[in-house]
Amino acid sequence: MTALQEVQINAGYYSVKESERTGSISKITSTVIEKQPVSNMLETMQGRMSGVNITQTTGTPGGGFEIQIRGKNSIRSNGNSPLYIIDGVPYASEPIGTGDNSQAFPTLPSPLNSINPSQIESIEVLKDGDATAIYGSRGANGVVLITTKKGKMGKTRFTSSFSSGVGSVTRFFDLLNTEQYLATRLEAFENDRITPKPWDYDLTQWDQTKYTDWQKELLGGKANITDLQASVTGGSESTQFLLSAHYNKQTTILPGDFAYEKGGVQLNVNHESENKKFKTNVSAGYNVQGNNQPQFDLFREALLIAPNAPELYNANCSLNWENNTFNTPLINLEASSETSTNDMIANIQMSYQLNDALELKSSFGYTTLTNKIIVISPSTQYNPAWGLTPQQVSFQIPSRFDRKSWIVEPQLNWN
Repeated sequence: MTALQEVQINAGYYSVKESERTGSISKITSTVIEKQPVSNMLETMQGRMSGVNITQTTGTPGGGFEIQIRGKNSIRSNGNSPLYIIDGVPYASEPIGTGDNSQAFPTLPSPLNSINPSQIESIEVLKDGDATAIYGSRGANGVVLITTKKGKMGKTRFTSSFSSGVGSVTRFFDLLNTEQYLATRLEAFENDRITPKPWDYDLTQWDQTKYTDWQKELLGGKANITDLQASVTGGSESTQFLLSAHYNKQTTILPGDFAYEKGGVQLNVNHESENKKFKTNVSAGYNVQGNNQPQFDLFREALLIAPNAPELYNANCSLNWENNTFNTPLINLEASSETSTNDMIANIQMSYQLNDALELKSSFGYTTLTNKIIVISPSTQYNPAWGLTPQQVSFQIPSRFDRKSWIVEPQLNWN
């Protein structure tokens, strides 16, 4: 029972002992978070909190997540996101972008992609009455409280970590082989009482014995994952600091040079006056993301291309168009979507103990996010027989916006 009393739960504007809480609050700490090789903090919550349903909408690096607390509360697709509070500062939950940039993202990217999971001390989720009693209507879909790590007293200590991994598709669909596919095609023609035409290339011109598993050919690559973390912490009894930096890069399983990269720095400084009356805490983080992905998805191509379709490349390594009978799926990788996102989260908390019963406290917070998406459609994504030239390359910017918010919160507390 003694160990239970030591567990503190953050309920937003106050903390409560685990044994005394009356509401529904779930919590995970850095001990659990640090053991997971993930790039988005929402992944650390999957399967670890009752009533919290988190779904990753795509395997593409830098993609989106859907989170529902206590089920779906709105028929609007964007009406179920919870309220995020990072070190006391509200953080916009709206997804990033417009959805016009790439088929690789069935939903918009998550605004929490830039936050470094290794820098999080704890994540707490307020549900039901706990959320609305404290945060009002803003907490109707639940509240996610994120607390970042703080500096600790002691000698200056430097820590770093490096990890690397490989990702791949573990299962493929069981599709027809060439013999089965051609038999099905011929039976369809027979049922319709027609004969294959010259433009039915899979039946009239392509090799009837050739077989390619296009799933493995187009989606069977290896994704490389690299993660680097470094931090410096220390301080005296009155002042402590923590400075950390991170870098993460993930490539894709697709042919071509596509990758998602992000990095950032975080600073935290705590100070307390000698008489213990004045206290201040400063937290700030700046993060940068860059995501280069194909504009079109190869999954559909991998399932629909005939198993006896020609090779992707000619002997000279150029794309194979098989005398204009084959639209090579690799042209889908020529058009790309390049996204850059910069965001900053800053918070200053100050308090002064006027007397034994009265404390003056204030909090200042500021967040900013800038997002830019450039879609590049070069002439190389079309059949050379069409005669398009490099001068016909098109550049588009379907999404560019700034998102800013700030908060000033004075308090007068009676002890």
